[in-house]
Amino acid sequence: MSADTPIWVCAYGNNQWDLSDIAMDPRESGFTRAMTIAKGRTITILDSDGTVFTRIWCVYELYLTLIDSQKAKSEKGLWCIYTAKRHTYVGPGDKKEERDAVGIIPGGSPSDLNFAPNTTAREKSFPYEVV
Repeated sequence: MSADTPIWVCAYGNNQWDLSDIAMDPRESGFTRAMTIAKGRTITILDSDGTVFTRIWCVYELYLTLIDSQKAKSEKGLWCIYTAKRHTYVGPGDKKEERDAVGIIPGGSPSDLNFAPNTTAREKSFPYEVV
């Protein structure tokens, strides 16, 4: 992932209160067409209960990201997941910083500077039990 990687955020991609665009075949919807612009890259923002995993459209997004993008022979899908969690990040040189969110980004974030120990330190506080 780079600083200019296009990524799908559902809340910004369509009107959450007017879904008249959704056709009988969800592949024909603007929702699906808009996701193709992000080239199989999606970010999920989790609440403390992991509610997104109970919503069919969120599961559909993950399908398009992780399965369908491979079938289309486009770039492999990339699923990033973030959640609010106050924690103390311990970075390079044991530098401590209070943070309000933590996420997992396969291959690391641009802020990790392509250094695996930075990625490990950043993701260490992620509450995996929510997933």
